[in-house]
Amino acid sequence: MTTNGMNIYKEARQRAHMTVEAAAEMLNIAPRSLQHYEAGDRAVPDDVVADMIGAYNTPFLGYLHLRSNAVGKMVLPDVCETGPARCAIKTTLATDEVPAIAKKMLTISEDDRIDSSERNCFRQIQGAAVKLAAAFLSVCFVREKENAVRRATGRRTER
Repeated sequence: MTTNGMNIYKEARQRAHMTVEAAAEMLNIAPRSLQHYEAGDRAVPDDVVADMIGAYNTPFLGYLHLRSNAVGKMVLPDVCETGPARCAIKTTLATDEVPAIAKKMLTISEDDRIDSSERNCFRQIQGAAVKLAAAFLSVCFVREKENAVRRATGRRTER
């Protein structure tokens, strides 16, 4: 799988400033296997991805891996790595809609069913819920980006 034209596994390794040889050793796989995974020639087994997450200190890689298949794309919202400010903005905007969504949900669900006249409203609620879930999930990946910046620049980030 690629993001911005680069294989996500290769990008994660490079962000961790690791050579193919060093990463392969940490992952207990042959360097050639890692090269095949990074070239997209072979599917990366879940257990290898789990090891990559630990070795590269990149939980976001796991999320991208899960979204790399059709089922993952259907059930997991699209989440991108963001800085703390953008994450705060996205989360605040998404949570601003919660009171109105809650009222609509109560109105629709008071009879414990969704009839045809309520379907469009319910679909809007579902869309808002996906936005909210994505905003909160992005919080999980903010720190990773800070760590990546710190590793790349050799500086500590402010907390």
